Amino acid sequence: MSPQGHVTASYPHTSRNQQVLGLDTLTGQFREETLVQISRADVITAGPFPILGQCVVTTSIPIFFTNTSVDETWGFPLQATNCSICYNQTTRTKWWGYISIALDVDALLTDPSGLFLLNQLSDSKLHYRLATRPLGGIGDSLQTTVYESTSDGMSDSAMCRDITVVSDR
Repeated sequence: MSPQGHVTASYPHTSRNQQVLGLDTLTGQFREETLVQISRADVITAGPFPILGQCVVTTSIPIFFTNTSVDETWGFPLQATNCSICYNQTTRTKWWGYISIALDVDALLTDPSGLFLLNQLSDSKLHYRLATRPLGGIGDSLQTTVYESTSDGMSDSAMCRDITVVSDR
């Protein structure tokens, strides 16, 4: 749970999850993606990206309240950091924050015996690279490599495909 972009609760209560408590998603590496989410006012899936020693994919649901004032805090002591789009004066709609889930991609790609499934590609002499672009077209030319079998360039015969996660409406 992240009122005003500040992570205040996480589950399960592990030491790793507790490290994100207090994180302000309107500052640092998550700011641009948080602003995209607020401006779209829609469910957003982002990642994979590294955080706290694991690779995660997140899905976040923004929460908005209408007929409220710009000064409404809902009893929360911290406010959104430098966020001009968090309140719409015309509609009197204010972004409360969001709820989200983070999925550990490493765990999803590891079978019950502990075998990392992408290693099967390497074992078959195939190279792979899983990369992600920032959300919302921000810096589209920038890619972050999440997993790869080699840091060498891919061959001319490499098959590269963009995979897009879309909303299911």
